Amino acid sequence: MQRRDTLGNHSSARRASFLAWRGDERGAVAVLVAVLLAVLIGFAGLVIDLGHLFVVHSTLQNVADSASLAAASSLSYGPDEARGQAQLLAHKHAVDGTPVALALVDIELGTWDKETKTFTVLEPAQEANANSVRVMAQRSQDRNNPIFLIFMPLFGHQASDVRAISVAYQAGSCMGGIIGGRRITLNSSSVTDSYNSDFGPYSPATANQNGDVCSCGDIELNSSAGVNGDAGPGDGHEVILNSSAYVTGSTTPGGCPVLPDVELGDIATNNDNGNIPTMTDDGNDPFEDGPYDLALNRGDSITLPGGRYYFNSVVLNSSSTLSVAGPTVIYVTGEFAVNGSGIMNPGLNPQDLVVMISSTLEVQLNSSVDFSGVIYAPNAHVVNNSNVSYYGAIFGQEVTLNSSIAFHYDEALSDLAFLDGVEIVFNSTLSSTLVQ
Repeated sequence: MQRRDTLGNHSSARRASFLAWRGDERGAVAVLVAVLLAVLIGFAGLVIDLGHLFVVHSTLQNVADSASLAAASSLSYGPDEARGQAQLLAHKHAVDGTPVALALVDIELGTWDKETKTFTVLEPAQEANANSVRVMAQRSQDRNNPIFLIFMPLFGHQASDVRAISVAYQAGSCMGGIIGGRRITLNSSSVTDSYNSDFGPYSPATANQNGDVCSCGDIELNSSAGVNGDAGPGDGHEVILNSSAYVTGSTTPGGCPVLPDVELGDIATNNDNGNIPTMTDDGNDPFEDGPYDLALNRGDSITLPGGRYYFNSVVLNSSSTLSVAGPTVIYVTGEFAVNGSGIMNPGLNPQDLVVMISSTLEVQLNSSVDFSGVIYAPNAHVVNNSNVSYYGAIFGQEVTLNSSIAFHYDEALSDLAFLDGVEIVFNSTLSSTLVQ
């Protein structure tokens, strides 16, 4: 009996030990399950929150891309318009039900180097030279609008910043210094570049790369001619480069400019011709060929007070000089020519002189001429021959630069307000291309 009791006691002890072990095992499993469940919830929360952040980033990237494209396409209308278009487009998109707001600092204007694929931000004073736009669309703590997380707050992460960046380059733009409705030709070392007269006179050391040319047709460059800027031919047309000619910018076909006719209105009777001096500085009659035929010869010089003038013809020969004292618009219905070292607007502010030519006669600047201003001749062939220095802009049915023409586009003319009521229309939309 005693032996059986001893065995029974041992059996009871083993049973109790086994039950205790089973209890410990169940507790350990419960702890392990709790830990694994927390890990699984954490992973599930991480996947859900990361998925949400991915969707937000994709949306912001689309906004940045669209805004940069819209801004780049608007660069020709000035920095303010470019930024305004970016902000307007971004506001049409929403993230988490809130419209995307771009601050001005989110929209940077600069230059895109196609060779090195780098974007360089321009200083505010140089933004008129921009050919590209970088946009950052963001939701961040700095803006008091981060993306709030769903599960991550359980692990101490309340919100996250999300940013997307895009760079767009203006391509196929038809705004620029030379617009030829039908064709543009540069020959024999003729070169374009740009500057901005609002910041001082032209200097080769500080010249800009916005000497753009644009046409509905082909653009042809021959014999080391060069465009320091974009060359935009019409849709279905091309830029033709021969004999070491070059273009530093885009050659993508772009918008086709429609140049309206010159509207004379009542300029023939309502003008400032009465303020013109009756004699040149050398005592010669500038109207010996007729009351509306201005002709200067043999070193004659004359100064027109600022105003609006009407002529049948304007011809400067033999080192003669026509100056303007203030903003001046000259309407010409017939011949216009500056020859033999003639100088027109020696003050060198292109904003002060606009020549509106309604005739179909060839417009000529020949032989060592200095011209500062704008020629608008929508129905004429504008020809520059032999060592002309031109500061300003040219609009013609066709434009030809022959024999060492130095053309310097004044970017201060980019808003086209100088054209005295003329509105240039483009048949195609200005395009832009995402580059980063």
